[in-house]
This record gives sequence, structure tokens and C-alpha cells, in this order.
Amino acid sequence: MAITKIKDPDEDLDYTWDFSGLLETDETIASYSFENVPDDIDLHDKTNSGTEVTAYVGPGGADGDAHVVTCRIVTTATPPRTFDRSIRFKLQTK
Repeated sequence: MAITKIKDPDEDLDYTWDFSGLLETDETIASYSFENVPDDIDLHDKTNSGTEVTAYVGPGGADGDAHVVTCRIVTTATPPRTFDRSIRFKLQTK
């Protein structure tokens, strides 16, 4: 289930996908990727803190649109574990 965030189509803001509650002791994020990113949304300045992935979601889309962006991580566990977390962006002019 995705969490929902209200975003103005003109905003360029940072959002965080938090995996800290899923990771075991000493397990961190080894790699990440983003799935389902619409062509008209710019995802940039991505960072990995080891337990969270943050990305700026730039301007794009139209008022009333809704998009789900999924962050997929692979962990440092042996064997590696894979998790997906999603944010649903509801575009609304503020």
C-alpha cells in the first residue's frame, strides 16, 4: 500500500522512502532504483542514507493527476533482500 502525498504540479520538493523499519541490525541499502516514474515527472538529486532513499520530485503532471512512484532497494544482507515502497503523488494546484 502506498502512502499518499499532495503535490502541486509546479513544486520541486524532496521526498523520502523510509526502509529503516524493515532492515535488520547492521543491514543497509546496497542499491536502489525507481519504478513507475511517469515521463512527465522529473526525479533528481537522489541520495541513499543507508536506511532511507530521498529524491526530489520535480515539476510535471497536471492538476488532478495521480502517480505512484516505487523505490526498490537491495540490501547488504547475505543473501541480499529486496524491498519495494511506494508513494502516491496526487497532483493538486495549491
